[in-house]
Amino acid sequence: MSEEVINFIPSSRREYAVIGNKSTRILFLALFILAICLRLALAIINREANDPHWDVAMVIIEAGSLPLKSDCWECFQPKLYHVVFAKFIQILGLAHLPPSKLNIIGQLLSFAAGTSTLVLVWRFVRRMRLDNWKQLILFSLFALNPPLTAIHAQATNDSFAVFFSTLGLYYTYDFLRKPNTKALLIILTSVSLGISSKTNVLVTAIAIFICLEVMAWTGREQRRKYSQQVIFFSASITIIAVLSPLNQYIPNLQEYRSPIVTNLPAQPLPHLFTRTTITRPGILSVTDGFLTFRFGELMQHPRVEFDEEKIPPFQTSFWSLLYGRAHSIHFDNWPSTWSTSDSNLFPLSRAILLLAIPPTFIVLLGACIELRLLLLGLVTRDGGQVRKADFGLSSLVFFGYILFLIFYALIYRDHSVIKAIFIFPGLLSYLVLFSRAVESILALSGRWQRMVSMIIMILSMGLIAFYITDIAALILQLA
Repeated sequence: MSEEVINFIPSSRREYAVIGNKSTRILFLALFILAICLRLALAIINREANDPHWDVAMVIIEAGSLPLKSDCWECFQPKLYHVVFAKFIQILGLAHLPPSKLNIIGQLLSFAAGTSTLVLVWRFVRRMRLDNWKQLILFSLFALNPPLTAIHAQATNDSFAVFFSTLGLYYTYDFLRKPNTKALLIILTSVSLGISSKTNVLVTAIAIFICLEVMAWTGREQRRKYSQQVIFFSASITIIAVLSPLNQYIPNLQEYRSPIVTNLPAQPLPHLFTRTTITRPGILSVTDGFLTFRFGELMQHPRVEFDEEKIPPFQTSFWSLLYGRAHSIHFDNWPSTWSTSDSNLFPLSRAILLLAIPPTFIVLLGACIELRLLLLGLVTRDGGQVRKADFGLSSLVFFGYILFLIFYALIYRDHSVIKAIFIFPGLLSYLVLFSRAVESILALSGRWQRMVSMIIMILSMGLIAFYITDIAALILQLA
């Protein structure tokens, strides 16, 4: 596989400036505006979130200090988003408003973070050495993804986590091509703020650390310099994470004997084969939960249910839940005003879940391709081969977030913890993996390359159209 296929992100502004033509830029702008408008409409009309994060902001205002886990349902979270939320409530003098109206302030904060994330995605995609149609498809698949759009319109800390993690990864890709102190400091600051927004951004920090270690180990002539940068990054991120008052690791350790806490009790680990239920359906056994993908049952009833008599069989399958929650805004059937008991939207959800198979497979293929390149480069001590794989950054992020979610599901076992939003902070890496796999597929297509390109484009355009319909349907439902 050629270096041009793999190493497709340019390292200079000059190269960035010549990519794309006028019509492509206009289409990019139109899609960007559409993605923003959908988010803004949903942020203005919505009144609920998956969890009551406004409550944390109100406790901060009333107590004048940062609450601990026992003070409210979401008070266990890192507090960056909630402190900003509280400050805006105070500045605007709106603390007397009911939660449904306070949520709009938090939603607009999420919208701002989501718009900033879109700007990063837009700039990142336009820098890729890809044909114009591939750039447009790649941007649209992620910018118009319904669950990502939904979280950018809810008053939760997820949008902050996604933005700061994306910003950190954006500059990490730059750093890998041209190491410099400015980029390293931006990476450190961004990832630290991400961790102070939501704990799962630690996965991004660990992936970047391992990537920098690989870079130093294969650096040869500049190994000492790279090793110093690794030590600086790892030491700084650890000190900031531990000492930051927003993360509350020290108070948590003193009060709860653990630096990181949640609002759910840990459950007994599941058996390998024997199914055991804890409180409500989730991971019943290792084989049932992690060795199944119940696509037929997803298509039959493409929606999560909370009534024990109506719970579909796929609700105990890790991969089925993650897949559905990664692509459909109606699949989760939550918050309550977003939920429905009829099946009017089932055809739309089925169409989305069917057409989402190719891009999901392509991202997974890209992760495997990069991991293979990385391992081959490490085994042969070939620095050039490892560099082609971006020192493994994208695959480390991808598999890191999947492993985090598997661990989370094993510990708590409830279906509600298997959320696609937990892996969204790795967004930029999924863009790279998708592009890497598409280029590899086309390179292997030979004389069928034009037909394969057309199939990928048509299927992707169909999925994007259904994505937009899914979001619009929710906006109309809430209206």
